[in-house]
Amino acid sequence: MSERWVFEVDTGTGRGRSTIDASKFRCRVLLAELAELWLRSAQTQGWAFNTAKAAAVSIRKFVRVLDESDLRSSTSLRGPADGLASVLVGWRTALREEGSKNHANTVLALLERAYFEDPNLQPELQLLATRPRGDYPGKAVTPLDEYSNAERIHQQRAAAEDIRHAELRIARGVRLYDSSPSIRKLFALARSQSSPKAVATALRRHPRLVAQVEAITGVDTGTGAHDAVTALASLIGPTRSEMFSLRLLVQWATGIAPEQVRECRVGDLVFGDTGVYWRSKKKRANKTIPMSFSGNDPWRVAGLLSRGIAMTKRFRDMEDSNQLFIAFSIMKKPRTATLRINAVRRGGPTMAEWAKRHGITLSAPHDLRRIRKAFVAVRAGVVSTGDQMNHIDHTMSTFEQSYDGTTTSKTLAGQVVVRAQDRLVEHLSSQRAMVVPIASAKVAADAAASAEIRDLAEQVSRRSQNERSLGASACSAPQDGPFTETGEWCGAAPFTCMLCPNAVIFDDHAPQLLLVRDSLVEQQFTLRPDEYAQHVFPFVSAVDGYLEQMDATTLANARESIANATERFVVPLTKRITL
Repeated sequence: MSERWVFEVDTGTGRGRSTIDASKFRCRVLLAELAELWLRSAQTQGWAFNTAKAAAVSIRKFVRVLDESDLRSSTSLRGPADGLASVLVGWRTALREEGSKNHANTVLALLERAYFEDPNLQPELQLLATRPRGDYPGKAVTPLDEYSNAERIHQQRAAAEDIRHAELRIARGVRLYDSSPSIRKLFALARSQSSPKAVATALRRHPRLVAQVEAITGVDTGTGAHDAVTALASLIGPTRSEMFSLRLLVQWATGIAPEQVRECRVGDLVFGDTGVYWRSKKKRANKTIPMSFSGNDPWRVAGLLSRGIAMTKRFRDMEDSNQLFIAFSIMKKPRTATLRINAVRRGGPTMAEWAKRHGITLSAPHDLRRIRKAFVAVRAGVVSTGDQMNHIDHTMSTFEQSYDGTTTSKTLAGQVVVRAQDRLVEHLSSQRAMVVPIASAKVAADAAASAEIRDLAEQVSRRSQNERSLGASACSAPQDGPFTETGEWCGAAPFTCMLCPNAVIFDDHAPQLLLVRDSLVEQQFTLRPDEYAQHVFPFVSAVDGYLEQMDATTLANARESIANATERFVVPLTKRITL
């Protein structure tokens, strides 16, 4: 039998190799048995390289524990009992007390495979191999609780603010980068073997450039070499903290596993008119999961991913990378470069660090999986059954083990809120105005049109500039609106008209429709993402539908009249406070 076992795999960036060398251990028989189980598991289950490497580490750690025990060197999984099971359970208990039991769980999983292949194990090992998962001696059941609704709001607000600032900074920084040869030379210097101090010194030789960089980034480049290089790099790309903020928003919007968000690649995304199609890779499960997310609003999944792609474009171009979550890091003692641009997998802020940096107090433990737990638990309550809740990446056993028992008051409250919001959005989305894509003067003179439409068209064609500025539609039944009692005059204009079946829109309304849309979209900067999606986006979607029914010439003339200030839109004071 060979003294060395090797697992090799193509990692995409080269060949990965993990090795177990039997010559370094005393209990070689057991090591050989575990190594063969390891190789067969890796091959038959299609393990990712990192999984195989971690399993090899677990085997080495366990056999070292055996080497230090009183067990004979010829101990084996099969044969009479010799205390091997007791050593394994004791090792697992010790690891659990240290807060890490993954290594022992790996060995137990290999033990289960050994029993499946040949039940002739030591009697005590047979008991361990056939015991239900999670029911090993001393097992402590401590499932992760979900984040509360207040914690979700704090996270989303802080993260959205991060993204807004990053987008503004990068847009200005890219313009400076493209127009300044000196900045590009500094980037080249930072990505060479020069030290941070050398890069900072070179930057400070250009006082005017320093002032521009500081004005865009808000970083004082004179406080240290690290800050100077940070300011330079953040001109054209996001920081690791900003990438973490985007991850949070995407996770809250999708409810998928943290690793799926982290490993997102631009090539896995296909954007369409109705949303985004995402072929997500889940490495631990070794499978590709196709997912579709509807809606093109800036704060929904498609919008967030599009914004991430735009923010990281320069970094991805520099590295010829397809990774969406990419940022820069600064090496204090560079071997190859001061400024490194790479995928954000490790080395970024933890949840606790990110929350502290943003002044947010979150309950422990600080774990991104709690976002997934909150999302799935609420979804389970909304759809009522586990079968419907399973969605695309859960088995029924996973749901029953981790989510089915979620009965905390905050989750139950969340379920009620989500149901109510869904009913409201469904009701609002079903209401639409009637569009007559012709100028009102032509409609008024058209004998084929109904008398009611001709009367409305004539009223619209006679409006003054001030009258036109107060609304974006005409009303066919001002005393019979869906938002007021029958017989009362409706005062819900102008925004609510966009979702009213009594509203009639002519080509004359094009300038006001464009201005209404601008006014609505501006509210994304004052509302948190979920509020905007719930209260404002249905109106934006309706207006987009009306504008699509108008021809290009009408819209071009409307934009020209807005630019010339001949057409405007006045938002009533009450509507400036709330929709």
